Amino acid sequence: MPLCLAILVGLQLRDGATTGALEDYAVFAGQHLDEYPFIGKITIMLPDELAKILMERTRHGTNRIVNTREESMVKVLFVCMGNICRSPTAHGVFRELVRSEGLEDLIGIDSAGTHAYHVGNPPDERSQATARSRGFDLSDLRARQVRPEDFSEYDYVLAMDEDNYAILAGQCPPEHHHRVRMFLDFAPEQGVREVPDPYYGGAKGFEYVFDLVDAASQGLLEDIRRRF
Repeated sequence: MPLCLAILVGLQLRDGATTGALEDYAVFAGQHLDEYPFIGKITIMLPDELAKILMERTRHGTNRIVNTREESMVKVLFVCMGNICRSPTAHGVFRELVRSEGLEDLIGIDSAGTHAYHVGNPPDERSQATARSRGFDLSDLRARQVRPEDFSEYDYVLAMDEDNYAILAGQCPPEHHHRVRMFLDFAPEQGVREVPDPYYGGAKGFEYVFDLVDAASQGLLEDIRRRF
């Protein structure tokens, strides 16, 4: 099957496709996934029932294609110390940016802390207030600690500062070390590499955090578009 036909089949499946078309697509995807990694991502554009059919067809041919929407996502994890100020702010801001671009089915987002100080708690009220003043809602978020499996599950594990980067780098298996990065590397125009912890400061610190996070979120989305 020529590449252009494979893409056409993948896109048209949303509007109703024959079993034969699904089988052809599954076979092509299984044979060429290494050459064209975006093929697996086409499956997440399908309605649930067609995605299930494609997944079943793939089982009978090859298991190399990404079989679920979740596995096909580009996944981003924002990390600070306690997961109540900086990383949930990044989580909420980037989530809204992704939604505004219509990419919520393509990009998965979460946040976590390197420490377990606040597990289960909502974001700091000052972070929430700053977010609300700019039209963002963080109230549904709850703190959790970084888990070992995060390093294999997330394509981007983004530290807010050097200390948390060092912790993450020390925990991360060598084969996934390239996924651990500094969040502000996506906003070099800001002239700083760390999002400072606003916990012990005043309202201006939370405003500054938001500004840095907003800028880096734009750069991160551009990087995802280029890479995936």
